[in-house]
Amino acid sequence: MKQTGTRLHAIDTLRGVTILEMLAAHFAGYFPKPVELAIVYTETAMALFVLLAGFMVGWRVIAFGDRPGAVSRDLWRRAARVLAVQVLLVLTAGVVVYVAGLGDVAKTQSFAKYMAESLLLANQVPLIHILPTFLPLFMLAPIMLYAISAGHELLLLGVSATLFVAGHYQPHLLGYGTPAIFPFVLFQLYFVVGGIAGSRARRVGMIEPTDAMRYLGMATITLVLTMAWVHLKFLPAGTLSTHPLNLYGLIYHAPLIAVIVFGVLAFQPYIARWRVSEPVARFGRHALLAFVLHVYCAILLQVANAWTPLPMAANLLAIAASIVVMNFALARYEAARDAPVEPRWVRGTTALFG
Repeated sequence: MKQTGTRLHAIDTLRGVTILEMLAAHFAGYFPKPVELAIVYTETAMALFVLLAGFMVGWRVIAFGDRPGAVSRDLWRRAARVLAVQVLLVLTAGVVVYVAGLGDVAKTQSFAKYMAESLLLANQVPLIHILPTFLPLFMLAPIMLYAISAGHELLLLGVSATLFVAGHYQPHLLGYGTPAIFPFVLFQLYFVVGGIAGSRARRVGMIEPTDAMRYLGMATITLVLTMAWVHLKFLPAGTLSTHPLNLYGLIYHAPLIAVIVFGVLAFQPYIARWRVSEPVARFGRHALLAFVLHVYCAILLQVANAWTPLPMAANLLAIAASIVVMNFALARYEAARDAPVEPRWVRGTTALFG
């Protein structure tokens, strides 16, 4: 599919799928055990989202060649917005997490120390530990674009793979504070691979490979073999890790991600006909805002269950309601943004999340 507009609908769909994956992962404990295990065994939300973030950066390779300074500043502004959103989350949801005693943070730190370290990105606050991983990725993205535009893709990939191998043995090599669940030294590999894929797709002006169905078939076969390798206990227990990631976790994630990506690319014309496709793509178009809305909904549900445990049916109803509320809020934002006169709250929301 040739991409002629400013939006890449297939990428929006994939990012929306990733948001739904993240919702499922954060809500997994509220589901029946078999469903919870299925979610845990197949969840790749962070890895896929980092890959897609890299893809969108790589898609700008031609613009970077023409205007490297402008593109670099735009990427740094994106990092600044991510930091601003992280501060907002700490000052709002982070306070609720501490006061409600969610996780173990309140047991080990005073409120003043907790807030100071959270604002300095040194705490792994439940549900609020995700965005800091993207800060160094966007800050260093111009270096990645320079390497790609200069024809040094293999060197870039080699450096990235070397960092990953170092991270396999020392996952928090370049981190500080509480050991991160998603260490930069490991997840940068997904970003770099996504960047190279995005740059190549941009140069041909299309994101769907002509033989996406063949790639999907190969990925599916690999996935079946990988699942058998892990879940039939050919791999020793405790060897595989995805939080933080290690080499075995990467091997486990890769076919899962490939099936999702090539499945969406191969069946995009059919997916676009489904009524649910537009809400999913809407989540992808506004992924950062959707993430923040989800954090608030998920923490409210955690607080409700901490106060008095709810029956499974009530929790599942609350989860469904949160998705409906998120979609309604995003649809209202889009409608207001397209109005002849943008309301002030829309301008503010766009400035922070756009």
